[in-house]
Amino acid sequence: MTFEQWLLLGVPFLTGGLALLGSWYGSWLGRKTEHQQWLRNQKQTAYSEFLGAFDALYLETGLPKVDDISVKYMVFDLVSKHGRLSVVSPDDVTQLSARLTDESWEMGQAARGVGPDAGERYPLRERAKATKRELVFAVRRDLSVRSRPGLRGQGAADQSNRIASQQCSGMNESMKRSWADLEPRSIEMAIQLWHQLGSQEFIGRTRFEESHRYVVIDQGQQIASKPLLAMAFQLQFACGKDGPPRLRGGEQTRTILDGLGYDLVDTLGEIAQDKASPVRIAISPSTKFWWANQSTNFEPVYDDGTLWAPLKDRRGQQVDHWRTLDSVLPGDLVFHYDSPEIRGLSRVATKPQRAYPPAVMTMC
Repeated sequence: MTFEQWLLLGVPFLTGGLALLGSWYGSWLGRKTEHQQWLRNQKQTAYSEFLGAFDALYLETGLPKVDDISVKYMVFDLVSKHGRLSVVSPDDVTQLSARLTDESWEMGQAARGVGPDAGERYPLRERAKATKRELVFAVRRDLSVRSRPGLRGQGAADQSNRIASQQCSGMNESMKRSWADLEPRSIEMAIQLWHQLGSQEFIGRTRFEESHRYVVIDQGQQIASKPLLAMAFQLQFACGKDGPPRLRGGEQTRTILDGLGYDLVDTLGEIAQDKASPVRIAISPSTKFWWANQSTNFEPVYDDGTLWAPLKDRRGQQVDHWRTLDSVLPGDLVFHYDSPEIRGLSRVATKPQRAYPPAVMTMC
């Protein structure tokens, strides 16, 4: 057979073979693309369910009083969702999600008041939140989601730090937060944290100094207004002490707290208010009222800003009504009676303590 005859005979076979090869390759490519899309959908579902379960647990553990049963079920739900996630995720996501699961378990135990870290609920929440930010970055990288234009080419650590720093400070214009976004629930959570930590540690976790003049009264305790607002902001938006916006105090603080249903008390005797408004005295359900008879000692002690009761009389005897002073708490109100009229009204600022009275005071 001549070359032309072989060519005429081979062309149909070659064409058929190429057609079969193209069909097989197209089928293989289609199956591969379909599998990749299926795997991506599985990852998206697993990631969103796991992160959603963590967010629900995180919010629950931030409440002043948690439901034991709810926290336990939320932790178990998170563990089960981690199992599905670990099947479809790459190694880095699996490792971070496993770490977050362990930290969530410790966070849940602390919120329930059990285990060795029972008193470390809020530090554990902050640690878990930081791990979650790392996990979110790893998930976005796995799904090839770009955070924003201009991030390509930067190192992973640089991107992670940038994202973390924007969580609360609002450097990204679309994520800005302001004092107007605060919710009453966040103030209540911050007040409960004040009672748990004490004033010194509480204030140390914010960037504001203690405000001695303007306070919120709760359970007889004076809570510094600016640190209170800062902590409420940090709890609501899960950010550090540099997250809250600038706060001038005074009128701005009063406006924010008034809008959230809290009265700002001026411990120097004036209630923060508009000058045209009538004088108001802020009280809470725990505020107690006391009556002090001071017929001879009103002026020296009232001008001194103190209230006194002897420990014993001249015979060395204790008098029952003098011991009442031990029950007076910060935030309580005292009516000062100097016959024949009430001469003054004061708010208690500190708990009673032993001390020497003013020299001009007449003792029994």
